[in-house]
Amino acid sequence: MLRYGKPVAEKIEQNVKQWVADNEIQWRYVAAIMIGEDHPGSAYVQRKKSFAQRVWLDVKIFGDENKEWTEVDILQVIEKCNQDDECVGVIVQLPLPEYLHDAKQNILDAIDPHKDIDALGSWHQEKKLLLPATPLAVLQMIGHYEYNVQWKNIAMIGESNLIGKPLAFALEYKWALVKTFNIESDQEEMKKFCRDEADLIISATGHIHLVDESFVRGDNSQVIIDVGRGYKDNKPVGDVQWENLEDKVAAITPVPWGVWPVTVASLFANLMHAKKIADRELI
Repeated sequence: MLRYGKPVAEKIEQNVKQWVADNEIQWRYVAAIMIGEDHPGSAYVQRKKSFAQRVWLDVKIFGDENKEWTEVDILQVIEKCNQDDECVGVIVQLPLPEYLHDAKQNILDAIDPHKDIDALGSWHQEKKLLLPATPLAVLQMIGHYEYNVQWKNIAMIGESNLIGKPLAFALEYKWALVKTFNIESDQEEMKKFCRDEADLIISATGHIHLVDESFVRGDNSQVIIDVGRGYKDNKPVGDVQWENLEDKVAAITPVPWGVWPVTVASLFANLMHAKKIADRELI
């Protein structure tokens, strides 16, 4: 059975829109810092802008393509946004240009934790009170479709700080039994665990069509969540060959109609979550 993200995203959108109205913050903005010409995340930022407008917010994009931004330039923008009461959130659209690679964490750490809705700064990475948007989107999908992860064996393929690690932690917090792998793991060991033991397989590597028939039992007992992002023949694809696996598993999320739509909505849900954390004086 295919599990789509659209109804999940629509529910989150309604909640965020009501929250914006209740807190009287209509048309305040989220700052999106996007550095570099032909940025691969530009379409993603436009989707964020479109979502923001539907919930009576705005997204302001910072990053002049006609200049080479320095670390100092970016830090100055972040500080201005930190101090601006009209700014409700700050995101740095990754990846940064290669010349800023070593400055990435310093840049992310400069964002006020109250406004770090991507939760990539060290404060959130350490405290784990706020999840990055994509792991949160996966949890939103799991919750919406009422899949109980308690004591389930979960294969988490991908161990990035952005998705794999925080998602594995969040699932373990819900008493799931998580075994993590990455693209460099022993492939036969990974396939064997996925096929013989995993109740739920989550793949977030960006390696197109990594997960195929050899990863599943084929008895319609497993669930697969595809968090991969890639393109083949100019069409969006994920880590999983979902067309070939749809009839072999209990449920599967297709790309791009599964987790992708929920990710943008989850970023804005983090506005609400960050406010709750602040109200509890945990930041």
